[in-house]
Amino acid sequence: MTNDASARTAESVSYTSGLDRAVTFLYEVAGDNNGLASRLADCERTPVAWVQIASTAGYDFTEDDLREVSEELLQRPVGRESCVQELVADLLPVADGQIKLPPEALDRLKAVMQQGRFSGYYRPW
Repeated sequence: MTNDASARTAESVSYTSGLDRAVTFLYEVAGDNNGLASRLADCERTPVAWVQIASTAGYDFTEDDLREVSEELLQRPVGRESCVQELVADLLPVADGQIKLPPEALDRLKAVMQQGRFSGYYRPW
């Protein structure tokens, strides 16, 4: 799967917050840039592991940022320690040794990127 973000790198894009970096990191996973999808599929399903992989790829954000982005994507509250497991179970399945973003997950991620994210727009709870 490719996306228009595949031409960018973490260093070439200016970010304003850890939340933005977490969203962009997940978008990069969709394009499997730098082997991120397979690295995430092979690691522990914990926020600590995902944040470490993101950091080595140039995306610095916290576990709390990842939890908040997970809530936006899943459209429900999630636990800090369980957010990765919930993302994988509900939105980001593992297939062929890689995290795969089905079309509905990619559409949801794009919507969060484009409008209202982190403002409560997607938080009906």
